[in-house]
Order: sequence, then structure tokens, then C-alpha cells
Amino acid sequence: MPLCPGCLLRVDLCLCAEIPKIVTDTHVALIVHSLELKKATNTARLLSAALVNSEVRLQGSPLHPLNLSQLVSPERDTLILFPENSNPPLTPEFAATLRRPVTLIVPDGTWQQAKKIAAHASMLPGARRLSVPNGAPSRYRLRLSEQPARLCTMEAVARALGVLESPEIEATLTTLLDTMVERSMSMRKRGVIFRNSPLC
Repeated sequence: MPLCPGCLLRVDLCLCAEIPKIVTDTHVALIVHSLELKKATNTARLLSAALVNSEVRLQGSPLHPLNLSQLVSPERDTLILFPENSNPPLTPEFAATLRRPVTLIVPDGTWQQAKKIAAHASMLPGARRLSVPNGAPSRYRLRLSEQPARLCTMEAVARALGVLESPEIEATLTTLLDTMVERSMSMRKRGVIFRNSPLC
């Protein structure tokens, strides 16, 4: 059975019609490595489809060098979400100190790829690096991680928006991710081979 070109699930398991359209004051800028976006297990594609106020920018494309300077605006606070011990966690107390809407920059890729993206974004004037809010262990079962505490990109953004926006938005994104994971696991049990995305 063919795969849906949007969600990359089997067409009988397609998730596209169930993706909500979530409006936020926070602008989510997903900086995705070009190799990562081709993976069927990548969650940035699904996240960008659900968040109306979001965008995807590619890192690692030789034809289109990454330029993040347009993300900085005097009308918005610029935050970089990156899980590093030296970065303080995003907390409700910190969010209460913000006086402007937020642009949330989120690196997406392997650990080394994401680390380079975060370092590049850190050079933006006024940008502050924060780690993912504390919470339950990852529910993402499509990839194994050497660090059990690490989250997939969609979980990290959902948790951040739970602080910056509302718990309801976090819950909606978490439910969407759970559905994607369950259907992907079902495909694996049926012997379906995950293929690279035709979008890149």
C-alpha cells in the first residue's frame, strides 16, 4: 500500500486530516538539518503542519545557506530551545518575566547537528538559550536514544508551549504525537519499510 506524501504513513493510516490548526502568539522557528527532514520518523514536519505560527528553515543545504537574522525583531523576545546542562530550564517563573511575544528557535537533527545550529543561533543579538522544561520521560518510541531524558523535537516544543502558551496546547500536541507513534509502530509490525520523504 502506498505512503501518504504528507505524513509518510500508509494511506489507510494517514494522519493529515486529523492534524489540528493551533494558533499561538509564540512564533516557532524549526531549524531542521536537511538530512533530518527526509526521515519518516522526523516530527518537525508534523509539528509545522499543526502550528499556524511556525516555519521550517533548512540547515545543511549547499544551495540555500541558513540565515537566521530575519528572526530577530525588537517586538519579540528570541529564545533558543536546546537541552544542554548549562542552559537554565524554561519555567513559568521565567516566562512571567517576558514582556513581548516570543520567537522560539528550535534546532532539529542529530545531537551534533542540533548543537551546531544552536551555536549559530546563539550569535543572534539578544537571543537566550534555555533547556526543555522538566517533565515526564519521553513517550517517543520510534528511535532509541543514548540519553533516556532526551525528548523528540515535538515533545520539546509541546512542553515549551505548555509554559509559554497553555497546558491545553501541550496536551493537544502530545496527543497528536502519540497517534503518529502508534500508527508508525503499527506499520513496523506489518513489515512496512520507512522511506525517505519525497519532500526534500
